[in-house]
Amino acid sequence: MNFLTQPTSTYLLAASLGSLHEESRRWLGEIDFWQSEMTFLYKLLCKGLPAKTFPSERLSLLEKKLIDIQTSKLDKTRKNLITHELALAALLKSPPLIDEEDFREQHHMLLTELYGIQALIKSFKRDVFYCSSRMSIHFQYGSSEGSIPDLSHINI
Repeated sequence: MNFLTQPTSTYLLAASLGSLHEESRRWLGEIDFWQSEMTFLYKLLCKGLPAKTFPSERLSLLEKKLIDIQTSKLDKTRKNLITHELALAALLKSPPLIDEEDFREQHHMLLTELYGIQALIKSFKRDVFYCSSRMSIHFQYGSSEGSIPDLSHINI
């Protein structure tokens, strides 16, 4: 998903405060969607991967990674974006005496943070989908020794 565009420094200087406001609102929508995805993936982990056949330590690591993404990344960034939006509202209502440069720098830092979160979520989804698909293959074709697929290459 390429919902974000990497603005140049010229864009950040030239973009109107209104367009930065619109972009911030879209980012909040993306975070809401990502939070829904994390809920879905958590349910998939808890219900879709049987504890008898999936190593509990791997499941635990995936759950910890999901909780980290949810709490230290998504929740934190959502709060920062809301604060950013409140600052924008004040900036739009105030006379032009307030310096916009700090706001624009914060906007760029939030953009960079969102790119990092997007990469983390993609990586996490790959791990969950890989585990889920490997377990599906295991159940479909069975295993002569009752072993589970080797998932040691997953970067958790």
